[in-house]
Amino acid sequence: MGDAEVSAVHANFIINRGSATAADVIELVRRVRARVEQAQGVKLEPEVLLYGKQWKDVL
Repeated sequence: MGDAEVSAVHANFIINRGSATAADVIELVRRVRARVEQAQGVKLEPEVLLYGKQWKDVL
């Protein structure tokens, strides 16, 4: 998503390659969660907190 990508070293990290926006990161989180749930039947829960928002409101 834009300049946001999942780290090749550790899949629990998202990297900003330069100009990723918060929207890019949130969309990447959405897609990763959906793919993991579809493939493994596991619903991932974000560990980090959002500034000014709740994950339940943006996912």
